[in-house]
Amino acid sequence: IRIVELGYGSGWKPLFNGKDFTGWKEHGREKWTVEEGMIVGASGAGGYGYMSTLKTYKDFAVRIAFKCDAQGNSGLFFRSVLEGTNIRGIQAEIDPTPRNLNAGLYESGGRGWIAKPSEDARKLFRFNGWNEMVVKAVGNHYVTYLNGLKAVDMVDTQPMSETGKPPLRQGVIALQLHSGGGAKVRWTNLFVREIPSAEK
Repeated sequence: IRIVELGYGSGWKPLFNGKDFTGWKEHGREKWTVEEGMIVGASGAGGYGYMSTLKTYKDFAVRIAFKCDAQGNSGLFFRSVLEGTNIRGIQAEIDPTPRNLNAGLYESGGRGWIAKPSEDARKLFRFNGWNEMVVKAVGNHYVTYLNGLKAVDMVDTQPMSETGKPPLRQGVIALQLHSGGGAKVRWTNLFVREIPSAEK
């Protein structure tokens, strides 16, 4: 899909330079490498692993392409904070298992699932191929797309999580390897567009 078809205009910037992890920070002891211009994350130690941006983002859209080479769970976190491998924030799900809740939204460190993806979008997930996901977050309005089809469109009307803390409105973007091992994911075409006040 072309980003402009989603109505997000120009001004997209690469999140990854295709060569090394400049602008990123590794969390945990899982294996992260750059191969053929792609970020590759593979479970090894069996714990959680994250690769996060150094920069924080508030209102934005982010685009990634990903391919799961194994059945382990993964995800794209946004508006998140990390202390070691403890993360608080919202995750757009990446799950190549039959559960297939890809592009649904899960709040770690808080409420758990806040929005599951539409059935039509779930049908578009390619279990053995490349997928593209777009996430847009403006204020408390979240939208996700999976392979060009809208998966989630929600206004978060619950301002407090079960922990008593409100959802974060700014934070890092992070790639996840779930605990338990068995995950290997390739990411490429990572772009972000910060959304100015005039468009909100």
